[in-house]
Amino acid sequence: MSNFSFSTQMRISNFTQTYLKLFPIDWIDKLDWTSDEKSKESFMFGRTKIETFIEDSFKTFTRSALSGEYVVKDLNPCLDELRNSLMRDYSPIMDNNLFKESLYKSSRDLESDLLLVSKNYKALIKLVDDKISRTNHDYIVSVFSTSKRKCSNELLDDIIHYCFPICIQDHFLKFTEEKIANLLLFREDLRGKAIKSSEATGKIYKVIHDKCSFLLKKLMHIKGEAEYSLEFETRLLNRESINLNFLNRFDSSFSYLHVGENHKKDEHVNNWKKKCLLRISSFAECILLMRFFVKNGGSQKEVESLMEDFQACVDIFNVKRTFDKYAINSLKNYMQNCYFSFLLSKQHIKFEDFKVEIDKIDDLQLQTKIYNFHPYEKAIEYLLNEIDMNIKDGVDKKKILEKQQLLEKYYNKLKNAISWCQGQDYYPFQLPYKECLHKINDANIILFVPSSFTRPLNYNALDELHSKYATKIAAINEQIRIWDDKKEILELKQQLDSHQKTYIQILGLFTAILTFLFGTINIFSTSNNNISLQEKIDDTAVIGILLLIFSSIIYLFTSRKNEFFSFRNIMFLLMIVGYFFLLFKFY
Repeated sequence: MSNFSFSTQMRISNFTQTYLKLFPIDWIDKLDWTSDEKSKESFMFGRTKIETFIEDSFKTFTRSALSGEYVVKDLNPCLDELRNSLMRDYSPIMDNNLFKESLYKSSRDLESDLLLVSKNYKALIKLVDDKISRTNHDYIVSVFSTSKRKCSNELLDDIIHYCFPICIQDHFLKFTEEKIANLLLFREDLRGKAIKSSEATGKIYKVIHDKCSFLLKKLMHIKGEAEYSLEFETRLLNRESINLNFLNRFDSSFSYLHVGENHKKDEHVNNWKKKCLLRISSFAECILLMRFFVKNGGSQKEVESLMEDFQACVDIFNVKRTFDKYAINSLKNYMQNCYFSFLLSKQHIKFEDFKVEIDKIDDLQLQTKIYNFHPYEKAIEYLLNEIDMNIKDGVDKKKILEKQQLLEKYYNKLKNAISWCQGQDYYPFQLPYKECLHKINDANIILFVPSSFTRPLNYNALDELHSKYATKIAAINEQIRIWDDKKEILELKQQLDSHQKTYIQILGLFTAILTFLFGTINIFSTSNNNISLQEKIDDTAVIGILLLIFSSIIYLFTSRKNEFFSFRNIMFLLMIVGYFFLLFKFY
């Protein structure tokens, strides 16, 4: 982006001197009021002078606000000086000249209107300063007195009711149905004012209208489509129906980053890579290149190289103002969060590596005082998946409890971060001042767009996300709670199976003993006197061997699966082989 000079734009600093020069306290008295004709001429001269100054004031304040002069320099002293200069006491009019009285009234109305404009400008500055100062105020209420009145002049009133609010919304845009409706009505009003105004003021109205359209287009990205009725005519509102005159560059980057278009063959990517490598890329280009890597399958080497290039750009960046310091801190968080998301999405990183990366993010947030919720969302998803797998795999409970503690920790951090972001109307990233500028030659304005191509957050969706995680965490905690009971039941089952097998082994042994005893009795009974003693002993031995084989086989088949190839079982197998050898020997 080219460096722009604001020497012709920054006129708030000279505004008070210009006013006092044009309107000294006695300027009306110095006019000719000697006759009705002269009084009328003086009145017309004074009115023209006031009206001309009003138009110049409109141009000065709108150009100052639209160009972001309030973040370039401290305007509060200038506005305070103007306020003090406008609070003047006039001598009473003694000659009962109606023309003179009317001109005095116009002059006092001008002063009153300028006071109101300056006070509202200070309110804009205060809001932005609170956001970028990293001082996390928790105001019960933040108000300033305006006597709840409008300016007597329409042009000056439009500064307060259109220009300043649009600038504020650009800094604090978030998705609500109400904001869509307000921007829609603003847009229609501004279109009408641009048509009715003079050429010079009309161009400024068109710029404000375009800025309003751009913000509305961002909100419609979240909303999708909506119907609205205007002058009894039903119309359809979506991103495609909102046309821009000046801000297509930012809108194109917004579409690239958020709409989800396929940019695998984007001709700009190689150029971004070269510029990052040479350390001459803008921060916007770093963000867009990171988007390309994350969405289109960049390698870890490419992403890590981009992180190094980004840090190099940060190191050489000359921070001149508080706004830029805040922007750099915001960008550091955004890029680190993107890198963290990339690691979690592209590969299953080890738990120890996960802890290292999330600790980096914690440290960065404490350092920058920017508390983005997004990394904690990713951390919770990772830990939920890890705990679930660990429970299924029967991992050591100590490891599961460690992850459970981290899950509770990052869930609380998520809640606090969402609350902080909501209170700050936080954007995912903030570009430095110069990268938020867009030159509009037609209106002789360098337009400041602090939201650039980032998108507003939908806090209703974040509340739903918070509730979803609360439910998942409660379910996983219940799984962990019953994990011991389940493990105890499994151990009891194993013990029961073991006892059952032991009982079978004992029963087999007793059966073998009884069979042997009864068999022996039968062999040595008197009915078998024809059989020799040696034959009886041999028969008894055969019966014993068969029963030993029987008992050994029962023992082997009732052994635990993990004990089947134990030393004892191998010995039993050898014994069975030996028994069979003895059995064949007898026969």
